[in-house]
Amino acid sequence: MHFSDKLAAVIHSKNSCLMLGLDPNWEKLPTSIKTAQTLQAKADIYEKFCCDMVDVCADKVCGIKIQMGYFEALGSVGVKAVENLIAFTRAQHPELIIMMDAKRGDIGSTSEAYAQAFLGSDSPLSGDCVTVAPYMGTDSIKPFLDISKNNAKGLFVLAKTSNPSSKEIQDVAMLSTVHSNLNWTVSKYWAFLYEELCHLESLNGGSVYGSHGAVVGATHSEDLKEFRELMPSAWLLCPGVGAQGGKIEDVLAIRDEDGLGVLIPVSRAVLYAGNQNDYLAKAKEAMEELWAAQKL
Repeated sequence: MHFSDKLAAVIHSKNSCLMLGLDPNWEKLPTSIKTAQTLQAKADIYEKFCCDMVDVCADKVCGIKIQMGYFEALGSVGVKAVENLIAFTRAQHPELIIMMDAKRGDIGSTSEAYAQAFLGSDSPLSGDCVTVAPYMGTDSIKPFLDISKNNAKGLFVLAKTSNPSSKEIQDVAMLSTVHSNLNWTVSKYWAFLYEELCHLESLNGGSVYGSHGAVVGATHSEDLKEFRELMPSAWLLCPGVGAQGGKIEDVLAIRDEDGLGVLIPVSRAVLYAGNQNDYLAKAKEAMEELWAAQKL
């Protein structure tokens, strides 16, 4: 099944555009589960914590977003924990979309290697889609586009990120482009270029959306509509709802009448809703509240 069709199907079946962000921060984990300090012990705790979170939230989300950085900080045992987490989700909740939040970006054969690692059919780290840092240019994402087509996968490029200092690069005005009269910023010009590239690559599935997506922070409410217009066939992943100040209603305003077109990752508000033995029950309650706020 085409990536876009699979994503649309699970959004409809769960009535949810929410993704569970798996960002296991050791300092924020419930004290009751931090029973050891070795790298292996931490990896085991991360794995169990995340698998348990997937179990309690699976009926209210369309997918999970695995933040690679937290696991990679533990070295090989952390990477193995990711492999096990992917295998667990595939076995227990096969309908869920698995997004590898890796934000990789390089050129040539190195980019091809990253694409194979996170989208390849033989890789134990392969998800359904991956986040990519595209600011090295279109040739840096071409390998991801190619493997997306060949393996029915998806990619999400960084466009306008939710961090405050994103403006230092992404909000710089373009001085000369073929569309200079529109006074685009770097991020908006990239969004236009990316949509054109994906159109040429014929990445659309059965729905109006393609296997391509972009990261546009919910913290930039004034820009969400314009990015939607610049990338009409792209899925928009909108982080920043909650702790970073983004509002869920601003993101919901740019989804279509069928509830498609946007994805909202939620992590801290759910993962760390409780800090004692009730942390899973608290996480479930928090996710149910978020689900109720976005359901059609």
